[in-house]
Amino acid sequence: MNNCIGEVVRKDGIGGLYRGFSAALQFAIATRAIFFGLFDTIRTTMYEDPKHMPFIVSFLLSQSCLIISGMTCYPLDTVRRRLMMQSGRAIKPYKNTIDCWSKIIRNEGCPAFYRGFATNSLRSTSGALVISVYYEFLKYL
Repeated sequence: MNNCIGEVVRKDGIGGLYRGFSAALQFAIATRAIFFGLFDTIRTTMYEDPKHMPFIVSFLLSQSCLIISGMTCYPLDTVRRRLMMQSGRAIKPYKNTIDCWSKIIRNEGCPAFYRGFATNSLRSTSGALVISVYYEFLKYL
């Protein structure tokens, strides 16, 4: 790990360690906002007292909201990954976030933003389970 960090700093400077940070921040804020906005709105619409929501309903709702928020924001994650992966390389295909967006759209089309989304959605199952267990635990406090 030290070797990797050293190579990036040597080739790109300290700024290379933060390549893609703004896209990562946008992704994190947007996905959380969409997820919790959807989850809390639907949960309180379905049940006056969300403490009465069965565990399986909570799990399915959280999984659905994670998939929706992930699908909505996955292009941001794609841009973030591409910017991060060019750190330490001699030739950088992207200058910044906007350049990355425009080159992906121009050269690969919009479907390129969603490559790997299905795998990522399957991975989110554990996150949905954690959220459901957390809300189940809160029922007993």
